[in-house]
Amino acid sequence: MACFIFFVHRRTYGRNYTKGWIWLSTFGVCVFFVSYIMLTILFKKMMEGHAISPELGAWLPCLVILPIGVFLTYKAMNDAKIMQPEVLNRIAKKVIPFLRSLRGSVGT
Repeated sequence: MACFIFFVHRRTYGRNYTKGWIWLSTFGVCVFFVSYIMLTILFKKMMEGHAISPELGAWLPCLVILPIGVFLTYKAMNDAKIMQPEVLNRIAKKVIPFLRSLRGSVGT
């Protein structure tokens, strides 16, 4: 199942790679893979602590990552604006001040 999910997600970034956005393709695949591994470790620890059943813990990383891959593939196939650098910069300009405000409020 994980191989299928990574194949679906890779198609999204492969489409962006053909448009000349090699940095987005490389970064996106790395973030996607690391998040999958982190989820796998998290659910493995939950299984070992008997918080969830082994069957559920084995499938949850796939069930969390699959909708993200399908959504990004849909957006890439329809040439949505979400994958363009200008939109990503606009999103970053909104998110970075929010994260800085959170960091400031945690210290007080």
